Amino acid sequence: MKTVHHFGRILFTLAVSVMPWTANAQGTVKISRTELYRFSTLWLGESKSLAVDAQDSKSIRLVDRDISLTQYWYVNEQPNGYYTIINGQFILGVVDIVNDGTQNNRLTLSSFNNYSGQFWKLTPNQDGSYFRITSLWQGDGKSLDVVNDGNNRELILNSTGDYSGQFWKLTLVTEEEKRLQRERYNAEYVAQQAAIAAQQEQQRIQEQTRLENQRRYDEQQRLLAQQRLEEQNRQQAATIIAQQQALQQTQRQKQYTVGIDCKGYSTLTKTETNDIITVTFVDINGFDVGSQSKQINNCDADTYLTIAGTNIVAIHISTSGSDGFWMDRVWMLEDGNEIARWGKNEGDGYCLSRDPADANGGFKNFIGSRGCKDCMRFDVTSQQVVECRNLKLHGR
Repeated sequence: MKTVHHFGRILFTLAVSVMPWTANAQGTVKISRTELYRFSTLWLGESKSLAVDAQDSKSIRLVDRDISLTQYWYVNEQPNGYYTIINGQFILGVVDIVNDGTQNNRLTLSSFNNYSGQFWKLTPNQDGSYFRITSLWQGDGKSLDVVNDGNNRELILNSTGDYSGQFWKLTLVTEEEKRLQRERYNAEYVAQQAAIAAQQEQQRIQEQTRLENQRRYDEQQRLLAQQRLEEQNRQQAATIIAQQQALQQTQRQKQYTVGIDCKGYSTLTKTETNDIITVTFVDINGFDVGSQSKQINNCDADTYLTIAGTNIVAIHISTSGSDGFWMDRVWMLEDGNEIARWGKNEGDGYCLSRDPADANGGFKNFIGSRGCKDCMRFDVTSQQVVECRNLKLHGR
């Protein structure tokens, strides 16, 4: 009866020998370095072969016998009389013992580093038909064994005993098996090349389709851009004509007056300024048609600044210095009729100063979130107020 064995960690490298084999003076097997071998056990027979998982080169177990290179092994004798066991598929890896610090009895495939867990001893039984596999690291007291867990494919180093799972047979891979393996490899290679060619053709078609779609898209965008340009040209021409017609109808100059109220809250003092406040009048075409300047150093009365012009659509109010000026109402008259009003009495006002820090002074609670600006644009149509630092007037 095969008994269940406990797992541990051990790293080792495998090497195989031709059958029949011979024993040297130490009782170990003499094996050809150039031949490939299979490993099977007395317990499970030759239908189960030692193999490396093709998807996980670190995993070594017993699998159903076939002609895969992962089931073929080189067994190379080393100067110390032990062997390294090398897989036919993963020829850079040797059978090793996982050094997990506990059981140290599990197998893996790793690069050769001259570790004692990578050197294996093959000791034949009395009739020479099977042999026991032990490691230089764990000694003869631990033999390579099969775990009896129902699946019967996992391997460990287990206490040496008279178990059929600890007796291993090395069988020389025949020329017929090698031929069949080469045919399989060639067939797999041809299939892989065909799959690669099919994938490349699919990629070529996809790229061709992408390029055609890009060409169509680019052409569509070109036509749309041309249409937009033509439409812009039509709109610009219509705008120019409309402006010219409006200009002809409004040639008569009118009187425009801007009123400024800088007297607001009773708790707010020093709203006047010693700097020069300038009001610039902007017409419908964006031209600076004139300006008026004044030092508003007294806020007891409203300040008025007037010019003559046509089609005034905005005003720019600016300051010449950093002596903060506050106003809560601005309005504009056209021939004596009010056409725009900004702000309200004792509301959040507007601060003019070239020093932005004035917004944190006495005006802090009376200008909302606007801050202090050196120039503000008051738009007649939209009634909006914006900073005019980045605005450009024609001719300025």
